[in-house]
Amino acid sequence: MRILVIGTAGRTVRNVMRSLLANGHEVTALAGTSGYWRDLDPRLHVARGDARDARCIERAVVNQDVVISCVGAKGLAQPDVQDVVMRNLRAAMTKFGVKRLVKLLN
Repeated sequence: MRILVIGTAGRTVRNVMRSLLANGHEVTALAGTSGYWRDLDPRLHVARGDARDARCIERAVVNQDVVISCVGAKGLAQPDVQDVVMRNLRAAMTKFGVKRLVKLLN
């Protein structure tokens, strides 16, 4: 499956992505900087962008089968970040016919 992972800064998320890759999934991480993820696994695709930007979300969601959102408000210092990201995700997923969403909170 083609899986997009959003909110990729935490240790739990890195473990999730490693597991997905180990099980043969094609994984794309939406990340602010691509250099941070190069060492994780050479099979990992990195889409640069901000999860709060609707256009970045749309570009990342295209051709995905599943979206895993691990976005947390901790490091972003914006109280409405969950609402903004989920609203953008819902619109993009609807537009491109992606029907599976997993939301991880830790």
